[in-house]
Amino acid sequence: MDVPLALRECLEFVIGSLITHRDRVSITQSREDQKIIFDVLLHPDDVDALIGRHGHTLKALRNVMAAAAVRDDLRVALRVEPFPSAASDA
Repeated sequence: MDVPLALRECLEFVIGSLITHRDRVSITQSREDQKIIFDVLLHPDDVDALIGRHGHTLKALRNVMAAAAVRDDLRVALRVEPFPSAASDA
């Protein structure tokens, strides 16, 4: 299986388990040499849920992704942001 695809599927599964607005998720990925960058756009209410208290949930997710990638000598970056226009959806 393609490593970036497996990492993305893992990320989608974990994020889907933690958030409320599953229909408002966008995950894009890019690659720079041995680094895979995942940009995650979420509903503003879900950003706080994914980050967790003091960033502990997001840190744990980053650790899981890094552990999954290390076997293939890859590094993973994870950026989480709210949808820009989601504030008007409430």
